[in-house]
Amino acid sequence: MESLPLNQEYRAAFENVIVLLRAESERGLSQEELKQLDAHISACRLYENQRGANQ
Repeated sequence: MESLPLNQEYRAAFENVIVLLRAESERGLSQEELKQLDAHISACRLYENQRGANQ
């Protein structure tokens, strides 16, 4: 986690992905949680793509 970018929005989305993936491995996810997971993954990808374009 220490190597994550300092962008707080990305960090929060990434941490939420981790939490939801752990929950999925323990008990499965509800439909709402699956939607949240997709949204957080999309936010991470968007940030990563923007970051890659700016380098």
